[in-house]
Amino acid sequence: MIPIHTVQIRKKWFCFSTFDGYDYSYTGSTKEKAQDKMKKRLTKSSLLDHANWLKDETVKQPEPQKKSEFSPPKIDNNPIA
Repeated sequence: MIPIHTVQIRKKWFCFSTFDGYDYSYTGSTKEKAQDKMKKRLTKSSLLDHANWLKDETVKQPEPQKKSEFSPPKIDNNPIA
């Protein structure tokens, strides 16, 4: 059996697996689009019957931290001031 993973990272779906000695990865805006691309590749290699579709995953990444609006006071080194 060929394990095939489907993962959502942020708003994009990834479908990936390793078979025939190569890594394959396809992306799509929906889960179905990404999996359809993988199904076409498996059909081309005559391996669609050996596919083991694993449970879908969603990876949550932490939001980037916002910059602080605080800025330190500027020092004026002008001797005439």
